[in-house]
Amino acid sequence: MGQVVAESIRIYGENFVRCLAIGVVPAALTLASAHVSRRLALILTPTLSGALLSATFVYASTIVLEQRPPLRRLARAWFAGWLVFVPAPFLLAILVFVMQFMLAFLIRGAADEALETAFVLASVVISPLVFIGAALLYVDQAARVK
Repeated sequence: MGQVVAESIRIYGENFVRCLAIGVVPAALTLASAHVSRRLALILTPTLSGALLSATFVYASTIVLEQRPPLRRLARAWFAGWLVFVPAPFLLAILVFVMQFMLAFLIRGAADEALETAFVLASVVISPLVFIGAALLYVDQAARVK
């Protein structure tokens, strides 16, 4: 687990702007979920949220693999990810949510920001680790199968 986190942080640092872009979708979903009814959130999670998070994972995978596959292959990967949508790999999700929670409260305390703003900022910065880490796990498992 430590190796995946360390490698995720290394890739994040080497591709900072591209990886930071990964955090925009989860941050937007965090913000949106706070402003919709529970019923609407239950409808949007497997539909729109699943589609957006799947696209984010595909993008993170292109960063980890350091290549851009053909558009048709990316579309198939996105669709497959959407069909089997799971919000985040549980091993990494626990770590990211704890880090995000701590960072949000540090931002709120140090900058006197609203809690919602602090959580959005923390999500933008921390959530790319979930997607980069999940892509690394996929690449590692795929290499073991070959």
